[in-house]
Amino acid sequence: MLKLLIAAMMLAAPLSALAETTSASSDKAIIGPRELMWAASSADDATTPEQKAAAADDNYFSKSRLKRLYTKSFTRLYRSASQTYAARAFEEPMFDWDVVLGGQDGCDPKDVSFETKKQDASHILVDASYRMMWCFDGSDEAARAQVSRVRFVTTLEDGAYKIDDIQHLAGDKVEASVREVLDYWETQQ
Repeated sequence: MLKLLIAAMMLAAPLSALAETTSASSDKAIIGPRELMWAASSADDATTPEQKAAAADDNYFSKSRLKRLYTKSFTRLYRSASQTYAARAFEEPMFDWDVVLGGQDGCDPKDVSFETKKQDASHILVDASYRMMWCFDGSDEAARAQVSRVRFVTTLEDGAYKIDDIQHLAGDKVEASVREVLDYWETQQ
């Protein structure tokens, strides 16, 4: 009986360690998406130094953020698409919508929450839910209460989870992908 108890304890230990590792991985995967959600917010709403710094820099694709928050593949694609876009001297901006909040008009995100979904050992989906129409006067209560969702596809790279795509969701369906837009602009030679 004692042998069975010892064997059960030995099996249980790795499972709890795995749960802690999964939780730690999920926490690390949220770092980049959280910073971008803070950048989408007003500095007036920031309560911590990290939030204030992120809100002060609203360029989601600044040189610093490309290096720290995005995968090498995404960064390469962004830079290539930006060069192609600049060379063509288009009249409209490369993104005519907020790539994090998913719209042209909206309020600072409110009631932001994160949910992680582990895909495999090196990929975690980070879904951020938030309200962005809460400040519109004249809108009905249902419109102001509407919850939007953005998915950050994160990949483990060089020991950290980096953003490889930003996707806007309608239910569970991907409605828009920043990577797909960049792919499009990269090919417009």
